[in-house]
Amino acid sequence: RYQRRVITLWLLAPAGAAGAAPSDMMQRIEAGEAPPLFARSHEQFIQVLGYVTAKPPFIPGAVRDLLADRAIADHDLHTRIFDELWRERPALEPVADRIQAPTLIVWGEADRVLHPSGAKILEKALPTAEANVLPGIGHLPQLEAPGECAELFRSFVSRFTQQR
Repeated sequence: RYQRRVITLWLLAPAGAAGAAPSDMMQRIEAGEAPPLFARSHEQFIQVLGYVTAKPPFIPGAVRDLLADRAIADHDLHTRIFDELWRERPALEPVADRIQAPTLIVWGEADRVLHPSGAKILEKALPTAEANVLPGIGHLPQLEAPGECAELFRSFVSRFTQQR
């Protein structure tokens, strides 16, 4: 909608690659299981972290407890939002040609939430995209490999901001 305002676009393991292989999570949902993304207890929160990351980051106990408390308090809201998104499942491929901003796609090879095959699909669909699939990383590359993600972003953005 506001293409002139967008210099670059950064997609981190994005939903919307309709042609991607089914992920572990999608297979579980199709089999009737609840999505393994939401916690009703501190123990479940730890399980969710283990599910969405291949290399769970260190989180100090007090911070982890605070995050768990917030996740538990917002469980129903997050579930409703997820259910709505799951029903609609908007795909990026049909609108990809309208996205003209240079796009950096970063995905973890060990992502169980959204299959990493989506990276190459979106790279092919978006006219100015560059995909990076990080080995040994799960659904949250920005938390699991923050230095590598920051460097990819910095390098990518610098190529386009220096031209302006």
